[in-house]
Amino acid sequence: MYKTPVEIPSNIETLINPLPSRYLKPDITQFFGENGLSIYRDVYGWLGHNGIDIFAPFGTICVSMADSYLIESISRNTGYGLRVSTFTDLGNNYGFTLTYGHFWYTYIGYRRWIEPGNKIYGRIKKGQKIGRVDSTGNSTGNHLHITLKVWKKNNVGDWNLINIKNGYNGAINPLPYLQDHTMAKLLVDKSTTPPTYHISFPIGSPDELKGLGRNTGLVIPEKADGTIDFEKLAPTGEVKPL
Repeated sequence: MYKTPVEIPSNIETLINPLPSRYLKPDITQFFGENGLSIYRDVYGWLGHNGIDIFAPFGTICVSMADSYLIESISRNTGYGLRVSTFTDLGNNYGFTLTYGHFWYTYIGYRRWIEPGNKIYGRIKKGQKIGRVDSTGNSTGNHLHITLKVWKKNNVGDWNLINIKNGYNGAINPLPYLQDHTMAKLLVDKSTTPPTYHISFPIGSPDELKGLGRNTGLVIPEKADGTIDFEKLAPTGEVKPL
């Protein structure tokens, strides 16, 4: 996947689902490293996609995936469109940035880029609302783009981006660090016929699960008494009430 070996801290924080809505279609539309398109190679110099794209309807609320500090909230003439970037200090001379792209609106105003480690813009708590999904920038439809990069503090206290020769300008695949692999269970396995849904949501009631079915196209089988028949559901998908 990477052009060169990558350096990743052992204590990298697990990341929460940035789109906690229960009614999202569970579909990652583009994975890390996919699509070695000319725009990636010729314009950006990457081997492929430098993050993950998660489908979400227009206006869907996005929350911070980690406890962090804001380092950017701005609309630039770049592929990310209106974006938010945060930095998390892991406390062992390592840290990471998360960039959330293609927003319609941000809850935290507009801020120009500052160097990681600078806390002047204030803290962003895990789970805090940061923006709403759109298709701004280089995009063909509404979705959230996530880019994860690792930084390292040098002897004089400055933070430097590492892994910059890995083929993605330091970006690494965020999927393995998502809490309990939640987002991995938001995948649609399109290699099967019909596609297999792997869903893990904080489902609190049968009505919410039925609502999820209506919004994903997944058939939710019911028993005669109207309760969900999980045994019949199992062959077509994996639904785990949490």
